[in-house]
Amino acid sequence: MTTATAAAPALAPHPLAEAIRKAVADTFSRKFGSSWNVAITAQENLSSADTTQVFVGIAASGGLQGPAAIRISHLDAIKLARNFNEEQDASSALSDEQKKTIEIFWQEVSAAASVILEPEFGKVVLQANLVDPPNWQGAGIALGASDSGSRALTLYLQISDELAKNASPSAEAAIDQPADANTKAATIPENLDLLMGVDLSLTLRFGTRTLTLREILDLNSGSVVELDRQVQEPADLLLGDKLIARGEVVIVDGNYGLRITELPDQTQPAAKRVNV
Repeated sequence: MTTATAAAPALAPHPLAEAIRKAVADTFSRKFGSSWNVAITAQENLSSADTTQVFVGIAASGGLQGPAAIRISHLDAIKLARNFNEEQDASSALSDEQKKTIEIFWQEVSAAASVILEPEFGKVVLQANLVDPPNWQGAGIALGASDSGSRALTLYLQISDELAKNASPSAEAAIDQPADANTKAATIPENLDLLMGVDLSLTLRFGTRTLTLREILDLNSGSVVELDRQVQEPADLLLGDKLIARGEVVIVDGNYGLRITELPDQTQPAAKRVNV
């Protein structure tokens, strides 16, 4: 619990600010049994009856790195600590138990914000604790939270310059994102053209059977090995060890062939013929 500091310049749009906004709305709605709305407000200074403020530090690591802080009035801190259930007294000091309640509350908000940030930045860890006023440089934004009734409070989110500069999606997250459709259209045909003339060896498999070493040594001309597949069942067409099609064996110009009836990666049967 400390005295208020001068307002920082207005914060430019930042992914953490949006994640905190959504996480606060979700957490408030869940904990306080009503639908809460959290929006960016024009005011930069906290509106409260007193000049005493409470700071919650948020340390980001992983896909985002750097410090941030949430500043709330002493009166709004008491509201959170008491779950808006009692009349608020701005003159009463926060007990250790109330401080712990506030800290746990913001830890829940930080955990929810981490989940929101993950698709864009990969794994992000946000650690929330009550702290002294931050001594780092940064910018901030005011968030007004209110429900359909009369409950409301104002939060002031401050983000350090270090964290503001570290807002590009991580390489790990970028890998998980689908490539732009136009880029795919431009590169895939070109790459495929380089491979179109490559010869590939296909294998036709009628069935399989597991034999012991003794059974294999006993094989000789005229031995019959029974396979695990009925005559009417389709044969497998393999590229290396990968199954690419199934079908019925046919004779084509005196050679064995395969009339494809099933493509594992497609839902519709085909009527193609491949000679092997």
